[in-house]
Amino acid sequence: MAAPKDRPKFGPFFILGVFFALFIGLPSGWKIFTQSAFDEFQAPIWEITSRISDLSNYWGHQADSKKTLISKNRDLARIRADWTVHENNKKNWENEISRLKDLRSLLVILQKEIGIDPEVSFQPIVARVTHRNLSSWWQELSLRKGSNQKISPGMGVVFSHGIVGRINRSGFNSSKVELCTNPNFRIVAHFQGDDRPVTFQGDGILPGGKPMGVVLDVPHDITIEKGKPLFLKTSALGGTFPSGLHIGTVRMLEESGDGLFKNGKVSGLIDFYFSCNDFFVYDLCICINAWCFDEENEFKKDYFENLLKGYQSIRKLEEEEINAIPLLCHASSLRFLLTRIDNWKNKNDLDIVNYQDPVEFLKRLEFHEIN
Repeated sequence: MAAPKDRPKFGPFFILGVFFALFIGLPSGWKIFTQSAFDEFQAPIWEITSRISDLSNYWGHQADSKKTLISKNRDLARIRADWTVHENNKKNWENEISRLKDLRSLLVILQKEIGIDPEVSFQPIVARVTHRNLSSWWQELSLRKGSNQKISPGMGVVFSHGIVGRINRSGFNSSKVELCTNPNFRIVAHFQGDDRPVTFQGDGILPGGKPMGVVLDVPHDITIEKGKPLFLKTSALGGTFPSGLHIGTVRMLEESGDGLFKNGKVSGLIDFYFSCNDFFVYDLCICINAWCFDEENEFKKDYFENLLKGYQSIRKLEEEEINAIPLLCHASSLRFLLTRIDNWKNKNDLDIVNYQDPVEFLKRLEFHEIN
């Protein structure tokens, strides 16, 4: 005998669809009324459920042993004591906040009466360099942002390792940066670990592109031990830079002309000529090309090994970086070869760059091609 075929049962779905269609077609007033009525219908049920849960908890605690009750009372006492401590701390903190607000108001009044500039807040704005003008006259950088991006004259310009200069002129979408090496650039500074103010002033860019500055008005009791240079940092007193940014390194101080203070040369500023963002190992390959060849352009393997050893004592090279050294040495030697050829081809009496012999790096390029 054949089994009867199962028929799909669409009845419940049909009824549900009809009910849903009727509900959608009802006026909003009826919907609100029916929902409110349904909530009122449910309310006693939820209330009864809640009361049953409370009674269950109550009788459950009634069945607790004496030891359990003592433990729970002890926990409750701790919670109450902690609550009391927090309440007292809250009152103390409210009083402290009120005192600090009054003190801040008093400081604002004193600043106005004495004529002290108000506290300066700083906000970072990232901008790209579009042009470098590093002649002995101007010493400027051009940025790709201006007044439309809220950049205005007098604002400080910094990079990841210290100061660059400050905004000198600002257009709508571009601005000029007066470099910290410019002799017109002067700011208040201090030595690391000593908050007494000194003066930093730009001192130009030496032949070969070495940026320099001078530190003035250094107190007499500040001395520099041999092999232990002092680091010059920015001060918040000038209002141009936040406190503590790196300016440069001072290795020697000497008496000033008036005999009241000391002066010194500041080195270790940013290299405005050849500064760039690139792979760390590329910097190492530039050093290999510069330091690991002798006067006869012969490669010195022991120099190379000692350089790698010293570098990795501070920063460990990844395997990919080690594998890339031959290629990047080849690239850096080609780069300096082409730069020297271009310099010789386009000599300019106003340049402050020493022209170097391109053949030196041609021989190093040939070495990297066969090794």
